[in-house]
Amino acid sequence: MHLLLELLSAQFHWVEPFRRTPSHSEIAPPPVMRVMRTFPRTRSTTASISIPISTASAVRVDVVRLGFGGAVANAVALSVVAVMPLAALVSPSLVAANPAVVTATVLKVVDGDTIDIRDDVRGRLRVRLLGIDTPETKKPGYTVGCWGPEATEFARSTMVGQRVAVVTDPTQDRTDRYGRTLAYLVRADGWDYSVEAARAGAAKSYVYDNKLVARYDLIDRAQREAQESQRGLWGPPCLGNTESVPA
Repeated sequence: MHLLLELLSAQFHWVEPFRRTPSHSEIAPPPVMRVMRTFPRTRSTTASISIPISTASAVRVDVVRLGFGGAVANAVALSVVAVMPLAALVSPSLVAANPAVVTATVLKVVDGDTIDIRDDVRGRLRVRLLGIDTPETKKPGYTVGCWGPEATEFARSTMVGQRVAVVTDPTQDRTDRYGRTLAYLVRADGWDYSVEAARAGAAKSYVYDNKLVARYDLIDRAQREAQESQRGLWGPPCLGNTESVPA
């Protein structure tokens, strides 16, 4: 108990961990809070705590006591529960962390499943969103599909101007026959457009050439939510029928 009280009275220092540059699909590692404390009654005794910045109250404490001359006298690993939530010790801005590494800006929506971006490295790209299909709005010689304009507006209202991660899929090609980049677009807060368009009833789950995308289950589950609630194209007037026909 005395050791716990000593630890809780220790000074807190923010330490930036070593970071390698993550890929587009990786999540950046969180910062850690490290506590360094020298105990007055045991010479050179230190305690070090490395805590991921989260709201969790469980804290693992590793204590190493050093004797005279730097020789290791003993090592003790403790697991304690903080007496207050960790979030109370840090500011809200430090608790929040971006789950996606954003590398592009959305410039323009072509339709509900095709979006133009400016990549920080590769410049302007046209992205065909993976895992979804939306009603046709611009196919020459064909009618506009039911809910097509609404799907386009959903994309425009949620994506234009947003910073996004461009996430490719190892199960799919990098580009299609039209030269469009095949990818998911994920906002900095982790909001995946393909999944959320399906959840909103703005898009249908789509499988090209019998090859399921890696996120198929997430998209399909989101689509079933929309179907059960009759959202978007699953409700009236479309009732799931979004076909375009020759004009």
